[in-house]
Amino acid sequence: MEYAPIDFFAVVMSGNMSRLEINCCLKQIIEGVNYLHNLGLAHRDLKLDNCVITTDGILKIIDFGSAVIFKYPYDQYGSKDAIHPCHGIVGSDPYLAPEVLKSPNSYNPQPVDLWSIAIIYCCMTLKRFPWKIPNSEKDNSFKLYCMEDDNWHDYYLSNECHKLLLQQRKLKNMIVRSNKKKKQVEQEQEQEEETPEPKPESEEPEKPTEESTEAMDIDKTPSIQTVQTDTEILSETQVQEILAQLKEIDDKLQQYEVTKNEMKQKFIDSRSKDPAYAAQLLAEEEERTKQAAKQAANPDEKKKPQHKQIHGPYRLMRLLPHASRPIIYKMLQVDPKKRATLEEIMQDDWIKEIQCCTLKRVARSADNIGANFDEDDDELLIKGTPEHEHTVVLDN
Repeated sequence: MEYAPIDFFAVVMSGNMSRLEINCCLKQIIEGVNYLHNLGLAHRDLKLDNCVITTDGILKIIDFGSAVIFKYPYDQYGSKDAIHPCHGIVGSDPYLAPEVLKSPNSYNPQPVDLWSIAIIYCCMTLKRFPWKIPNSEKDNSFKLYCMEDDNWHDYYLSNECHKLLLQQRKLKNMIVRSNKKKKQVEQEQEQEEETPEPKPESEEPEKPTEESTEAMDIDKTPSIQTVQTDTEILSETQVQEILAQLKEIDDKLQQYEVTKNEMKQKFIDSRSKDPAYAAQLLAEEEERTKQAAKQAANPDEKKKPQHKQIHGPYRLMRLLPHASRPIIYKMLQVDPKKRATLEEIMQDDWIKEIQCCTLKRVARSADNIGANFDEDDDELLIKGTPEHEHTVVLDN
């Protein structure tokens, strides 16, 4: 087995991981778990400590002491698609799925692994755990997460709007830079026309030195900078195309805004009829009354600043990048039956766009091609795109 010297936990806690590096590691973990699940194996103890990285940035999943077989490819007892439930509370508290604590005697281990992957992503992004244990009675952060959202949120729609806004800003900046450069070039041309040309001197011209010859050659050859400057100035046709794209983006944003307003109103109407939400508001009002009475009884006590608590999954999702929210929200559904499946994760647009670092098997010689002898293959490193570096934290 290849030695992987880098501790993934140390890398994450170093705080030096870039966004591209985080996405690369997430995709590698997902692909590793996808491979395991296709074999009918569930890890059940996925966490930062059970991942190691090579110096080339290839992530390895280790420690299969808690792994279980949930599906036999040729199960003689029933359908081959039947899932064998597992039992027992295994793993570390922050990474545990809620169903492991609620029904430890029988649960499907597949959604458990997917929940843990989402927690690992949150750790990479936030540099901390979202909660200590997924138990509403013991952990207030998880209790607040399990509540209904204060306002309506659609993470897919929000992500689509975010992408359109980024594209809109990029196109507007192109026009602004083009107009600025065009104005600059026009001013330079005016200055050249106003400046009189110097009269030629009668003195004998100096013989060109090696340095001046090089300078002349540079002047004759169009520089990269000059070419780039010319391309910054957009033609009238290009400007019209960009304006047409901007109009299309504005129309889409207006459509999304109408949809959002309709969905918000439906959310408000349904919530007003929900007895659970009414009970939640009553409990909050009682807590505020209790705090006010305590403050009145001890006026000399320094008043602590009161922060409005955010309820529901949005308290965590708002801290994550827009592109990741739709699928991470599905992966962190408290109900395992509503949780995203591995197939849904692999088909997610954001996940599919991530081109992670990987290893490709290459036959050592032409004689071995098609022989399916893995031990006779070499592993070729394929770096992820866009190009990124992986943080190296080695133990002393």
